[in-house]
Amino acid sequence: MSFFILEYKEEDTILPRIRIEFDSNAHITAVALSGWKVSNAISLLGDGQLDTLYNVLCEAERLTLCQGIEKQIKGSLEHPQLVWDGKKIETSNIIRSSKCNIIVSSLRDVPVCVECSKYANVQDVQSQVEVDNQIHETIKVVYGEEEKSLNNWHKMFYKNQISNASLSIHARRYHPDVVRWALELYCRSPAAYEHIRSSKALVLPSISTIKSYRNCIPPTSGISSIALAEIERVAKDKEELIGYLTLDEMKIRENVVIRDGMLVGFSELQPLSDKPSLASHILVFYVRTVKREVSIPLAWYPTNVTPAYQMAIIFWELLNECEKRGLQIHAVVADGMSVNRRFFKLVSGSSTISLDQPFTAPNPHAPSRPIFLCSDPSHLLKTTRNSLLSSKPGGTRYMNMSGFDVLWTHVIDLYKEDQSSEILSKSLLTSEHIHLSPYSKMRVNLARDVLSWRVGKCLSTMVGAQGTSEFILMFAK
Repeated sequence: MSFFILEYKEEDTILPRIRIEFDSNAHITAVALSGWKVSNAISLLGDGQLDTLYNVLCEAERLTLCQGIEKQIKGSLEHPQLVWDGKKIETSNIIRSSKCNIIVSSLRDVPVCVECSKYANVQDVQSQVEVDNQIHETIKVVYGEEEKSLNNWHKMFYKNQISNASLSIHARRYHPDVVRWALELYCRSPAAYEHIRSSKALVLPSISTIKSYRNCIPPTSGISSIALAEIERVAKDKEELIGYLTLDEMKIRENVVIRDGMLVGFSELQPLSDKPSLASHILVFYVRTVKREVSIPLAWYPTNVTPAYQMAIIFWELLNECEKRGLQIHAVVADGMSVNRRFFKLVSGSSTISLDQPFTAPNPHAPSRPIFLCSDPSHLLKTTRNSLLSSKPGGTRYMNMSGFDVLWTHVIDLYKEDQSSEILSKSLLTSEHIHLSPYSKMRVNLARDVLSWRVGKCLSTMVGAQGTSEFILMFAK
């Protein structure tokens, strides 16, 4: 017995185009297209629990009935269709081959399955257009020249799109690089990804496929054994594998959950004298090679504010795991937080950070190859812009350069001057660059635009803004 039923109807048909029946556990028990029960559609749509009902309906809407063959053949089947013409019900029969797949993807140019196309003499729309030899050669030359301008990734993506466009949703196969790109796009904006898929602008993996790749690594804190196995696999085929480590903390919602009989949500990195507390951040160590053969989270830990000495202990352990598997670590990249600066001092063995020479840490696996300790350029840009933002009358600091004031008010004056111009904007500054919120302060592009060569040169033409101009041009080299 069905617990609930979803139907999709069209105006000119008596029976619903799609009818899906669910049991009390939201499992699909039956699927019918135009009144024809299709058993293999259940396996194509999933069990109803892996996706939302909306996604199930979206997948079902892309299915359509095979239009069959033109004439009766031995063993053929008849499928009656009822259509309302506004006055009476009309009946028409669809003739199918004995091995008809019943359903096909609506993305196909001709809605006929592979088995029926053998008898129906149906060809793709593209092959039905005949051209003379001159036009054919011209098209070959044009497309040949266009293909030369594509790089290898473009060619791979283009061929993958063509091969999947004519296949049903569950028969498509994607290149690993396409899956990586689709996963990155989905992580940036799930809504945008679904819009691209539903509009059929690109043929991309389904949401359930993306989620299965996204959750392939178990969410267990500590060093990831899967990441270490991936490094070892890639290093076997490479003579030299050069990479670097990055580390950063991400804000999370404080909560405690039970997973596999254990309480999860407490901080794992804190001074031993402190009482257990809920984690408010996640500390992530990420490893990436220069040529991107490896790009994967290597370890993560729930924490509040990680002590520098614990970060140093984790770093030396990760360095050992990478180096003994053939991955040469040449650098460590972190933002400019005070705890990260203390961490750099600990691993370098120096009590101060030198500004006139590279800051390095010794590498016990290769004494002749030190590890460079680097501040993240994007964070440095935002920090510099924020220092300039605070440098103003009544601000937290008041900077000067070569005896000239370095003030945020000069940037505001430049913005106002551009706004008053009816012809063009010299600096390209907008309201977003000037009126910063806590969220917009995190956007690197806004800091980059303010500290640009264009803004520095525009300020050099303003009276009294020489110091601010020199300050910005120093970072725009």
